[in-house]
Amino acid sequence: MRLLTYIDTGAVAAAVTTSLPEVVGGKRNYDYRYSWLRDSGITIRALVRFEPDGEHARRWLGYVAELLNTGYCPPLDVVSAVGGERVPPQSRLHVAGHRHSRPAWEGNRAARQLQLGSLANVVLAAAEMYKLCSPREHWEAVAAVADFLALYWGERGHGIWEQPKKRHYTESLVLSACALERIAEYATTETQMRRYRGAARDIRHFVERSCHTRAGAYAAVQGSDKVDISAALFPVWEYMSATDPAMDATIQELERQFGVGGGLYHRHLLNAKAVYREGAFLAGTFWVAHYWTARGDFDRGRDIIEAGLRYANDLGLFPEEIDARTGEMLGNIPMALVHGSFLAAVADYNAATAHGER
Repeated sequence: MRLLTYIDTGAVAAAVTTSLPEVVGGKRNYDYRYSWLRDSGITIRALVRFEPDGEHARRWLGYVAELLNTGYCPPLDVVSAVGGERVPPQSRLHVAGHRHSRPAWEGNRAARQLQLGSLANVVLAAAEMYKLCSPREHWEAVAAVADFLALYWGERGHGIWEQPKKRHYTESLVLSACALERIAEYATTETQMRRYRGAARDIRHFVERSCHTRAGAYAAVQGSDKVDISAALFPVWEYMSATDPAMDATIQELERQFGVGGGLYHRHLLNAKAVYREGAFLAGTFWVAHYWTARGDFDRGRDIIEAGLRYANDLGLFPEEIDARTGEMLGNIPMALVHGSFLAAVADYNAATAHGER
């Protein structure tokens, strides 16, 4: 994770490669040499567990604060260059991609998207840092993001997976509710605290009323009967108990729809053909392991962690995806989101088993 961090700013790069295919011969060949709020927030929350002084987290939060209202979209672009510059529009590279996968892209279109869940990850990371470190550094920037979430959570966005259609994506709503609840503990005024907690209650009411499948699982998006791998983290984010009936139904659907055998899982893209052409999504695999640890099934959690760990290369680096049939690496490498998810799953597993819960 330190090797993915730009020393001048503290920004965490999503990867150090560009345009390596998620589907060999396909069009999903994206430029990941930038810093995503989604990936960085998850990564920083994991790193805080291993760095009690919060040095890495403080530097990253300073980078985020410098970005406030300087990008395409207020309060923050969901992806920026590691030096703080705006990400250029997505354009084709005039070269053949890996194994003739084309087009190869540079730049990224996500910078102009509304992704409430990505903004919420900033707030959650800050809350994790404030829990361990004082004073509340860069509070003005964190509060500005929380204020935005409290005011605009009802807006349709693109979700953390950067979908083309703006909708109510459940993971973004859940992340927003959890972020507002956590950061309310650090509010500087009673009015601010009530605003955050009130918005979180409203979001919860909306999710419970509108974001379930007919089978009682958490839907990937309002009105859908599909689920998303990010739902495995709902108990980890403390949205609800891992043994809640809605989580039981969700995990059953995740296993049925996205389990590929050997402890690996696909990622949901609201396009079944795209899902099953892609490889197994390693970050999501570690999220499912994290869920089973939260539920108290430590053997299953460990087995899934070890299943994902088998696909690190000889340097211990994870790519974005794995071809479950051949073991071939897919996507860019090393992927910060995967490493951060692995660290978080291991930290919680070790904490739970060390306290005699096993």
